[in-house]
Amino acid sequence: MTKLTLIENVITDANNRYEAINPAEWKDHWFDWKSQARPEDKPIVEQISWKTKQDAFDILIPYLEDTYKNRDFNLSQKKHIAEEFLGKHKDILLWRIAELTKHPIEYNEIQLFITTYARCPYDRKKWYIRLNINTTPERMLSIVAHEILHFQFHTYYSHNPKVKMLNDDKYYLLKESLTFLLNSEFKNILTEPDFWYPTHQELRKQLEDYRISQPADQRDFEKLIEYWCDLLLAK
Repeated sequence: MTKLTLIENVITDANNRYEAINPAEWKDHWFDWKSQARPEDKPIVEQISWKTKQDAFDILIPYLEDTYKNRDFNLSQKKHIAEEFLGKHKDILLWRIAELTKHPIEYNEIQLFITTYARCPYDRKKWYIRLNINTTPERMLSIVAHEILHFQFHTYYSHNPKVKMLNDDKYYLLKESLTFLLNSEFKNILTEPDFWYPTHQELRKQLEDYRISQPADQRDFEKLIEYWCDLLLAK
């Protein structure tokens, strides 16, 4: 069974913050991650905005090192709680994702790099996720589910002939819209709803309506993808 490993690394945390706050560094420039800063983080956000990466890191690294050591922040306890909760629920979650996508989760380990910012990107080639340690364990589980569903899509369905016809923007829309399934079919596992970007709300609703219209025993992940590809290609 796939292992989930939480990793503390101040450099990856700093890099995530820098990319989130300086949108030129991140492809999701249409989403204002800067606005997601917690009140206590806003001074540091302003300090590193529009700085070069090196100048920003000269500020961020000491700031994060002090944060990690702060007793009130209590990183070790947060990490312990997260590890315990994810360990308790991961097997049923991963089995359910494999069942939904009709393919096993084949990687032995997924690294969860701790971040102190709301943005939680992933790397599909290195199989890692950045996980916000400042949220609840229930939200962390939903984040992990969201990103692993992306992994499964990239691994097994990116070569589907219809998917290959999509341009980058439509491919991205398809990938993000598919996570509506976490809200409709994982209610017994996930107690926190899947997060979606406002611009995807209408698209997700279309997919959900189509899914509901199908008899339960005929609902198929790949057919759902191809249905959505047909709509995207028609636009």
